[in-house]
Amino acid sequence: MKKTYLLVVILFSMQTGFTQNISDTAVIYDFLNLSQKLDVDLKKCRGSFAITINNVNRNIFEVSNSKSEENYNIQVPSVLQGIKFPSYFNLAGSSKLEIKKRELINFEKSTGHSSREGLTSVINYLNLAIDANNELVCLLNSCDLSLTQINTRKAEILNLLAEGDDIEGFERQGLKEKINRKIALGLNLGRDILKNDSDLSTEFKDSLKNTLKEINDFKLDNKVTVLISNLNKINKNTFTFRISIDKIKKDETNFKITTKTKQAIPCDLPWEREFNVKIIKSCGFKMDFSSGLFCNFGNSIFRDDKLFKNEITDSTFQISTVNAGKRIIPGIGALLHFHLRTPYLISPAISLGVSTTSGFDALNFHAGLSGIIGSHERVIFTVGLTAREVSKLDNRYNTFTTYNKTKFPDEIPTSKIFPYWGGFVSLTYNIYQFATK
Repeated sequence: MKKTYLLVVILFSMQTGFTQNISDTAVIYDFLNLSQKLDVDLKKCRGSFAITINNVNRNIFEVSNSKSEENYNIQVPSVLQGIKFPSYFNLAGSSKLEIKKRELINFEKSTGHSSREGLTSVINYLNLAIDANNELVCLLNSCDLSLTQINTRKAEILNLLAEGDDIEGFERQGLKEKINRKIALGLNLGRDILKNDSDLSTEFKDSLKNTLKEINDFKLDNKVTVLISNLNKINKNTFTFRISIDKIKKDETNFKITTKTKQAIPCDLPWEREFNVKIIKSCGFKMDFSSGLFCNFGNSIFRDDKLFKNEITDSTFQISTVNAGKRIIPGIGALLHFHLRTPYLISPAISLGVSTTSGFDALNFHAGLSGIIGSHERVIFTVGLTAREVSKLDNRYNTFTTYNKTKFPDEIPTSKIFPYWGGFVSLTYNIYQFATK
């Protein structure tokens, strides 16, 4: 039972350790996690936003990013063209330095002299520093270790180099001072041996001189600085990529982050990957367009029914209207919508627009309430008022009244009226999937 419980705990820990963190303020990727989804879509209203990729070794992976923004449906529809409106983003880092551990002379067999023992201690420490630097170079060029694992090994290396010294501040200043003291001590001890030991063989002296030269070269070649530099490079910035913005300004914001190896890598990670984050803004005021079909309706004057003289007798007639059975005036046009972005499928809007008849011989002006279904690609139902210019029988005359032909003008007197009000319903839309076909 205990084994089963332990297994459940381990599996849960592994799962939570690799869970992708997605919220309305951040998307956090783990570069070493190959099971996470790379394409993320989310909705966001206000505030800042950040995308972070952890455990991406930027010494061996080149990271680039790009951002694009778009407001939906703000282009003036083509149906309105020509209508004049009123004025109203290598395995070896460039700083990698191969420091090979030299075969420095070993004095451990000659333990009868304190200077020799001290010099041996210095040589061993410098060899330790060389080994530490080479391991740091390997860590900086690893492609399958997390920053936590690398920091753990870095701490172990620092503890070895500190030799019991206080570790706080050791990386920044203590290590450099300690190595410089070791070098100065080694050079002084070596010179002391050459000066005071008269029983040294020529071969031993030559070997010791070479050793002292190598210790001095360690300092002159600035290897202390290289070691400290490699220690400092192991930090969050080297193994993390992050971009952020203060606020989402447009309907859709797209981030594309591409990672690509600088050269071949020895671990089981894709050499090139693309991370995509799409953010849809879900609040804020918006103005946009749609175009489509309109049905206008109203009385006979609104429909602009034609007037004619209906003869009663040879000398009299009545003014009548031609009723061709039409009850609606079809048209095509466009609407400008004023609305608030919402995270929902349907949103209300106030709309103003214009349409024209199928013969393009008259303009209709519209104001109404709309229901918008969708965001980028969408359909909009609108109902409201239509204003148009019509011809109305002169106020001196009436329909279905008998008039004498000789006392009536040859043409039926009319006057232009604008605006004359009626109603409309419309179905407009923004659909792009067939636009390029």
